[in-house]
Amino acid sequence: NTLNLSGSHIEILIDQWKINRFEDMKIPSKADLAKLVMYDIITTDRYKEEMFKLGYNPEYIDWYLELEFAIKKAKK
Repeated sequence: NTLNLSGSHIEILIDQWKINRFEDMKIPSKADLAKLVMYDIITTDRYKEEMFKLGYNPEYIDWYLELEFAIKKAKK
């Protein structure tokens, strides 16, 4: 190759570029995720995964989920 990079170095660079590409992707907000889980569009497991991606602590994620279900129950 013209840059004289080793195969392993190229693989590392490709992985870094993939990470950077995903950092720029838009994902649902906390409020959007709450609506999606309350209307059974996503599972609670998916809600937890996406909240974790947003940087929330797993304990807090559980609290938010409990809150959303309490709100849903109160509306019935």
